[in-house]
Amino acid sequence: MPKTPDCGGFNIGVRTEQISLTGGVSTTGVTGIVTYFKIAGSLDVDLLSIGVNDILGIGTEKVKVLEVDEKNSRLRVLRAQNGTISVAHTATSIITEDSRKFTF
Repeated sequence: MPKTPDCGGFNIGVRTEQISLTGGVSTTGVTGIVTYFKIAGSLDVDLLSIGVNDILGIGTEKVKVLEVDEKNSRLRVLRAQNGTISVAHTATSIITEDSRKFTF
């Protein structure tokens, strides 16, 4: 039986990002279906893997990222995605990335 070459192996993972709001956000009845979420800390794309078209979770709501505004530390989002309903969120609410990317 032929011997299989040793490929050395690879480490592959899925990274989940968590960030938080710096101010409260009302429901879509007040903000509209597209709005900005002001984020605590840096949105430097070299440090975070959050980008356009990512789905983020905040409480029971899912939002789709339309724009990453690094300069102003905010995300422009399309709210109430994947069958969820928009709800109000308080300052310091945690936003979690529903990651679809692998890290190597």
